Amino acid sequence: MKLSEVLAVREPLNKLSQLHFSNFRVVRSLANLIKSVNNEVDFFNESFKKLVDSYAEKDECGNPVIVKNGNIKLKDEEAKAAFDKEYADLLNLDVSDNVHKITIYESDFKSPDDILTPIEMMNLDPVIDWCSEESLGKTTQA
Repeated sequence: MKLSEVLAVREPLNKLSQLHFSNFRVVRSLANLIKSVNNEVDFFNESFKKLVDSYAEKDECGNPVIVKNGNIKLKDEEAKAAFDKEYADLLNLDVSDNVHKITIYESDFKSPDDILTPIEMMNLDPVIDWCSEESLGKTTQA
């Protein structure tokens, strides 16, 4: 799993954490996953700040210069090339050893109203394996 994927799941994961589950195992796994994701986001933020400090043009107070579109003004073309490469490397960093997927079954949700939308589930696919009751060998009756 790449760091860029972890960054993308932070908000949907926080929304998922607000739902109610009927299984303590899921709640505990989710808590551990959130902690791991937050640690990686903190690592990204620290690393990004170091990149900015290294390659950004600074104002008279030593702060990075921000241009009209909200981007950071880099020192020169050489700094831009180095920044772009290191930023891409940072986003592509493999964090699989630190962030592990968890499995959530349909029955783990306390209420059918808590089940996520398809888009929300797709956004969380990098960190969650979604399973239906049929995958447990159970059948549901209508």
